[in-house]
Amino acid sequence: MSRKLAEKRDRREAQRRRQEEERRAVRRRNLITTGIAVVVLAGAVALIISERTSESAPVGVAASEASCEPVQTYKPQKGTHIDEGVHHPPYNSDPPTSGPHYVVPAEPGFYPAPLRPE
Repeated sequence: MSRKLAEKRDRREAQRRRQEEERRAVRRRNLITTGIAVVVLAGAVALIISERTSESAPVGVAASEASCEPVQTYKPQKGTHIDEGVHHPPYNSDPPTSGPHYVVPAEPGFYPAPLRPE
């Protein structure tokens, strides 16, 4: 066989080996990436499932142990608008939960002195 043919064959063989090595490297990267993605996804699914199935520990203490009183309900009073200083029937709760009130609410913020009650 001539020298030129041998060199040409060697070049083709070297090129084929390089291409094969490149294909193996790409396949290896793809397998590693896929493996990492599967592990992360499996971890996320396991975390979600464990969070849904685990019972959370109660925070604090029972209402009876905290000296909480039963919930109180009050009959709603008519919510009429009144002018400042106008006399109105007394509220049925303190602080008021319903009833007559000023047309314009107090500006939000802090006050140096308490606001006049309605």
